[in-house]
Amino acid sequence: MTSLKVFSIAFGSNNGTLPNQRWCELKHLEELDFVNNNFVGTLPSCLGNMTSLRWLSLNGNLFNGNIASHYIWRRLTLLEYLDIAYNQFEVPLSFSQFSNHTKLIYLDVGSNTIIPDTEFQNWIPNFQLKFFAIKRSINLHKFPSFLHYQYDLRILVIHENQLAGNFPTWLLENNTRLAGIYGRDNAVNGSLKLPSNRHLHLEAIDVSNNKLNGHIPENMSLAFPKLTSLNMSQNYLEGPIPSKISGIHLQILDLSVNFLSGEVPGDLAVGSPQLFYLRLSNNKLKGHIFLEEVKSHILSFLYLISKIAFELSF
Repeated sequence: MTSLKVFSIAFGSNNGTLPNQRWCELKHLEELDFVNNNFVGTLPSCLGNMTSLRWLSLNGNLFNGNIASHYIWRRLTLLEYLDIAYNQFEVPLSFSQFSNHTKLIYLDVGSNTIIPDTEFQNWIPNFQLKFFAIKRSINLHKFPSFLHYQYDLRILVIHENQLAGNFPTWLLENNTRLAGIYGRDNAVNGSLKLPSNRHLHLEAIDVSNNKLNGHIPENMSLAFPKLTSLNMSQNYLEGPIPSKISGIHLQILDLSVNFLSGEVPGDLAVGSPQLFYLRLSNNKLKGHIFLEEVKSHILSFLYLISKIAFELSF
């Protein structure tokens, strides 16, 4: 048993605290999975002896404690995958406890409590994440500063926090291989500015229910040519819907509950042959909707209720 490399009791009905005996003797473990149990209390110190761990998932338990005050995190420097979401941990905003984790590429700390940590705000990480999630966290009001030094993110999940301030255009500038940004239900404001370089991998943007204002950028389809899903609903966007917002890959478009005005571009659906979900309700739009060609379109969800009646042309 002491040579065991993978140990999982995921999706069990286990509860109580983790003992310091028996399983802690598994010093050669590379993968440890406790997902969706009911374990409580602090993590046993012997976890720090499992220095070969590459994969650690504690998601969906009731573990607690300040992760910066426990030395185990500083010893598990081979970690590539770490998921501690949906617990009761206290996570310092600086994330400096992972300063020596050069192999870390997946980090999910969502649904925990974020605590101030001004002492280490300007440290430079030795890792480059591909996946970062910090959703539904308590006391998260600004973007962690270490994100300014990330250049290889593929997925960013920051929804349902209290994030404020301007839209982080620097995240787009720095991470040209992003595939998805999920930032709904925050308080991010300012206008959405396009990055200087085209993003050939970005497929999904969800910044709904924020405080974004200004106009929708005219050349979104050029900046994000592979975009399949765009949700900018429940913001303060104004002006017309850009004629070039449609793209050949767009499948979902939700611009509802804004202050958009003018006419809907006539080729919106036709220019996006994959579009099947379109929601433009609760704006100040007017005029004719679409052209004769839309009869053969695959559009299956069309939601246009507005203060101003439309004249539909099918």
